[in-house]
Amino acid sequence: GIHDIYLPQITLGKFLDNVEFWLDLLMTPCGHIVWLQNTAPLRKDETDKSSSYPQTQKKVREWNQGVFERLNETQRLPKDRITVVDVFEASRTQPHADNIHLKPDWYKILGSFFRQVANRIDHCIESNFSSRLG
Repeated sequence: GIHDIYLPQITLGKFLDNVEFWLDLLMTPCGHIVWLQNTAPLRKDETDKSSSYPQTQKKVREWNQGVFERLNETQRLPKDRITVVDVFEASRTQPHADNIHLKPDWYKILGSFFRQVANRIDHCIESNFSSRLG
C-alpha cells in the first residue's frame, strides 16, 4: 500500500490492479478479508518540504479512494466478503515514528480493536451454532 507509492514507475492504476489481483488470490483460502486503508503520512502534499518521501496525505487519500472505488466496482471480488476499514483520519493526529509509520502504541490499539472484533464474531458464530444444535 503506502510503500508502493515509493516504487519507480508505479501508477494508481497499476497499484489498483495489484490490489485486485492479490485480494482475488486470497479469496479462496480466506472466509473474509479486512482491507485496512493506508494511514496518513506526515507530509501533506508536494509543497510540504518537511520530507522528500513521495508519500503525502494528498496522494494517500487518492490511493485509498481508488481502492474503495475499485472494490465497489469490480465484478471479480465478492463484496460481501471484503470489509474496508478507513483509518486515515484517525491516524492523522497520532504520533508518527517517521513520515509513514506511526508509533507502536497506534498498532497496539489497532490490534486490540481487531482482537475484540474477532472475539465478538467468534462468540456470535458459537452462539448461533449452539442454538441451531439445541
